[in-house]
Amino acid sequence: KAADTTEAVNRVRISFAASGETDSGIAFGLSARADQSNTTTGGSQYISGAFGKIKMGDLGGADKDAAGHIAGGVGVSGMGSANEIAYQASGHNLGYEFSASGITFGYSQDTAIQTGSNSAMGIKWSGDMGGTGLTVGLGQSKMGTSTQSTMSVAVSMSGLTIKAISSTNDNGPATSTTETVAAAGVAYIAGATDAKNDTDHTGVSISYAMDAMTVTAYTKTVSTTGAADKDYTGLGFTYDMGGATLKAGMVDDDNITSM
Repeated sequence: KAADTTEAVNRVRISFAASGETDSGIAFGLSARADQSNTTTGGSQYISGAFGKIKMGDLGGADKDAAGHIAGGVGVSGMGSANEIAYQASGHNLGYEFSASGITFGYSQDTAIQTGSNSAMGIKWSGDMGGTGLTVGLGQSKMGTSTQSTMSVAVSMSGLTIKAISSTNDNGPATSTTETVAAAGVAYIAGATDAKNDTDHTGVSISYAMDAMTVTAYTKTVSTTGAADKDYTGLGFTYDMGGATLKAGMVDDDNITSM
């Protein structure tokens, strides 16, 4: 039996942002941050105009831009951010997007991957349906021999937002090593097979904003073929105190509870 433990979490962040525009209407900008105790910092830059938007740096993938995450990140520092989907394109560093009539198309790459596929695509539509906001996102990434497909739907009305998401990663075809016989005096070495089992993410969140307070709840399940499902739930609120924000939350991280 594991003993109960108490941990302390503190965070300091300094964020930077800059933007500008040429006389011909081409916009440009950047964002970056300095995180206490981190060994590296990340940032991104863009240039945009009638041609669309070109992005570089710490991007996250065009499929994530389209489908996103369910609401969550309750309490201090997100309490593990268990509401987030594991996107295989999270390391993408070059992207393009174009928006028109409520539709946004995006494409991105991880230029560090030189063998096999290294790209992601996404498309998102947002509109108003008689006073109800509706957003639909579809995305797919191909990294090496693995393909991840994600879709999400969000509905908003009168401060209430409900979002559902589903993502499947086939993790590529099974691979195996060749059985060999080692030299004399060394034990026989058998071949091994890596099944590369599929992983599915499904989740839903509800968020309600009323005056200075926002309440959020979410649930997410991660299912991997041949393994037990992992379940995550969270509930929390934020309150704008005027000059400061109060946050509180509780998360069940696959049977480990944090508050």
